[in-house]
Amino acid sequence: MTPRRLWLVVAALVGLAAVVALWAVRADVSPRQARAGYLHDPPYMYDGPDGRPRGVSVDVLQEAARRSGIALTWVRVHPPHNADSALRERLVDLWPGLTILPERQQALFFSDPWIKLDLWLVMRDGRGVPAPDYRGRIGMTPHPVNHILIRRHY
Repeated sequence: MTPRRLWLVVAALVGLAAVVALWAVRADVSPRQARAGYLHDPPYMYDGPDGRPRGVSVDVLQEAARRSGIALTWVRVHPPHNADSALRERLVDLWPGLTILPERQQALFFSDPWIKLDLWLVMRDGRGVPAPDYRGRIGMTPHPVNHILIRRHY
């Protein structure tokens, strides 16, 4: 075998090894399965009549996963767990429709927002927004973002 031919064989083997190594690394970086969390938060996510997750957030994430070739396993999260604790404790890998907050951005990756919502504070007696030192009772839905925002402002 000539030195030139030997060099071509070695180069081809090194190239093949590089392709196999890159494929193996990509397989680790791009899993083909993921656990997606959800809870009762209609119309975004809820249990359908058949017990399977339903809702606009579920549909969007399921379609994105299908297009990416990722099989989702949906995990219903029940109190005392919520989106934050399920992600932090690695019970789930993904959460659809999670509100972007500065404290969450330190630990989680957020895609570009799909929808922007407002949180409304409604007072029964019509007096307007209470002062920051308000210490009365506050009723709210049991979602972490509501607790975070209420604690931040009251």
